[in-house]
Amino acid sequence: MAADFDALVFLLQHSPNLERLFLELKLNFNTRKALGSCVKPKGRSFACEHLRMVKIKCSKDDVRVHKLAHLFRANGIPVEKIFVRRTGSSYLRGKKMTKDLARHELEFWGDEFWGDE
Repeated sequence: MAADFDALVFLLQHSPNLERLFLELKLNFNTRKALGSCVKPKGRSFACEHLRMVKIKCSKDDVRVHKLAHLFRANGIPVEKIFVRRTGSSYLRGKKMTKDLARHELEFWGDEFWGDE
C-alpha cells in the first residue's frame, strides 16, 4: 500500500456498507522513501457508518499506522474501533537475513575463498 493511502481511501469511498476492515502493512523500499510526506485528511473523506472494526497488522517500526489512525479518526471512526497488532521489527529482520546469507556463503565457499586459511 502506498504511503499516501490513495487506494485505501478510494476503496472506503466506494464501500459505505463496510463493517470490518483488515489491513496488513508491509514495508518496502518505496514506502520507506515516501514516509516523510504527511497524510492530509482534507479531500480524503469517506463515510463508512457501519464500520465496526479496523484491524491493522504491521511491523513495530512502521510509522504509517499512526497516519492511518489519524485518517480514520478524521473520518469519524473512533479510536476504540481501531485495533493494531505489531509484529517484529522489519529492520532487525533484514539484518538477520543478511547475517544468515553471509553465514550460508561462508559455509558454501569456505574460508579458502575469502583468504582466511
